[in-house]
Amino acid sequence: MRVLITGITGFVGSHMAEYALSKGAEVFGSNRWRSKTENIDHLRSKVSFIESDLQVCSEIVLAISHHLLSRASIDDVKTLYSNPVALAQCRQWVARNLPGREVIEVASTTRAAMMAAEDATGAAISPHLAATQYKLDIIAHDIQDL
Repeated sequence: MRVLITGITGFVGSHMAEYALSKGAEVFGSNRWRSKTENIDHLRSKVSFIESDLQVCSEIVLAISHHLLSRASIDDVKTLYSNPVALAQCRQWVARNLPGREVIEVASTTRAAMMAAEDATGAAISPHLAATQYKLDIIAHDIQDL
């Protein structure tokens, strides 16, 4: 399999490259000439780079939908697990509804759900599919600030 990752030097792009490589893909990455490359220094020998000056000519806007998943009630939640991006998208809701709770940042919303599933007083900011996968209850729906 061959994979082209645009914006490979960014956070998401560099992680996508690592994932594709772990699955045995041949990875090509485009980066703008002025992009910093520190995120991908460890991938230089494994990825073929294509320098370009890509421009966005259209976009698709998708609605963001985050939920609070847990086996505990909202009052019993002591620890919140979240990906930094999801946490930022729900920051106001968290400040209003879970003040003073310990927040642990993890790599993904999936990992957050996994951690909450192992913690009787833990909760995760995750999509609804994670609730089914990890047998968690949705204790608050659509908690995103956006």
